[in-house]
Amino acid sequence: GAAHVSLAFFSAHLAAHEGRTFRQRRNSDVCEIFSGCRSELASKSSAALRSPISPALDLSSQLDFCFFVGDLNYRVMTTTNGDDPVVDEATVNNDDDDDDDEADDDDEEANNDYNDTALASIDFLRDELSLEMAENRVFCNGWIAPLPPFPPTFKVVRGYQRCVYNKKRIPSWCDRILFKVRDNTSNSRNSRVSLLDFDYIPQIKSSDHKPIRALFEIYPSPVRPLVQHETWRIQDVDLIIDTNILTLDDDDDDDTGRVSGNKNTPTKRKQSKAPQPPQLLLRVLTTPREILKADAASSLAPQSLTATWQNCLTFNLFLEGGTFASRGSLHLVACDARKAKEKHLGSADFSIAKIRSFTIKDSPFNFVSIPLVRNDLIIGRISGSIRRLSISH
Repeated sequence: GAAHVSLAFFSAHLAAHEGRTFRQRRNSDVCEIFSGCRSELASKSSAALRSPISPALDLSSQLDFCFFVGDLNYRVMTTTNGDDPVVDEATVNNDDDDDDDEADDDDEEANNDYNDTALASIDFLRDELSLEMAENRVFCNGWIAPLPPFPPTFKVVRGYQRCVYNKKRIPSWCDRILFKVRDNTSNSRNSRVSLLDFDYIPQIKSSDHKPIRALFEIYPSPVRPLVQHETWRIQDVDLIIDTNILTLDDDDDDDTGRVSGNKNTPTKRKQSKAPQPPQLLLRVLTTPREILKADAASSLAPQSLTATWQNCLTFNLFLEGGTFASRGSLHLVACDARKAKEKHLGSADFSIAKIRSFTIKDSPFNFVSIPLVRNDLIIGRISGSIRRLSISH
C-alpha cells in the first residue's frame, strides 16, 4: 500500500569566528533551533496532520527524515586540545567573517602562497563539527554529517572559480549538510536513505563561501496490513539523568540551555537559585499518537537524578493498519513532576517493529543504557525491558 513520509528541513547560519568560545556558541545555537522549532510546530499542530507534533519529543524523533543545512561555521581547529587560538579582541569585535576584505582580496600573489601552505596543513581529523559530534556535544542520536569529498569552502577570495583562500582565516568546511532517519525499522537507519551526490559548486564566484549541494534518495518503510490490540509492560527500569540538566533555571520555561550575550562574548545564563534534583516519573508516548489507547505513566520517584522501577507501567497499543506497525515509534519520556505542569526532560525512542520482532515468543526486549535525548543532546540514560503480555485481533 501507499506510505506516508514526513520530512523536515532546517536551514541555519550559526555563530561565526574561531576558537572554543564560539564553537560552544554554535552548539548552543543548534540546541536553541531544535527547541524553538519543536515548540512552534507543536503550538500550530492540528487534527489535519497525520500525527500532530508533540512538544515533549524532538522533531527528529517524530518525523521520518530530517535534513540540516547551512553555513554552520564549524572550523578546522589549529590545536589538538581545543583551546582558543590567540586572537586580538579588537579584531574579533570588528572583523566579521562575512566582511568583503577587499584589500586582502587584491593581493593575489600573497593569497596564492597562503593557499598552498594552508591546504597542505589542513586535516579533517580536526574538523570541529566531527569532533563535537563524536563527543556528543551537538547533533546526537543518529545525525550523520557526510564527509566532504571536496576542498574547504571557506574563506575563499571572490572572483576565482578555484578555491583561493583568504589568509586571514583557516580554510574550513563551514558549509555542511546533515541528515537523520527516524530509526523505526528493524534494519539500520542508513538503509532508508542513499546519498547519491555530494559536491561543491566552484563556478559560483560571488561569495567568500563556495556553495555545496547534495542529492538524496529516500525509501519509505513497507506497509503491511495489520489490525491488532496488544498489551505491553515496561519493567526493571533504571533511569539516570545527567547532572548538567540542573544548570537549567527551574523558573524558566526555556529549556534550551541557551547561551546568551552578544555574538562575541557569550556567557551562560545566571541561576536565580540553587538547582534542585527532579522528581522523576516515566511517561509513554507513541508516534503516531493514535497507537496508544490511553495515557500511561509510572509512579513518582523521590527527588533524585536516578530512579528505579520494578513493575514500571502497563499500557495498550492499537496497531491498526501497516503504517502503525511498520513505522510507529515508542517513546519513554522522563519527566520532572515537582510542579503542577510536568517538565519533559528527555526521551528514549524505540522502533515498535523492532520490539515486536524480539518479543514474538514472549521473550522480553531488553535495552541497556539507551540515551535520553532532548534537543538532540544526550541528557541521560535508561535501561530496562519491554514485554508483550497479550495480543488480540
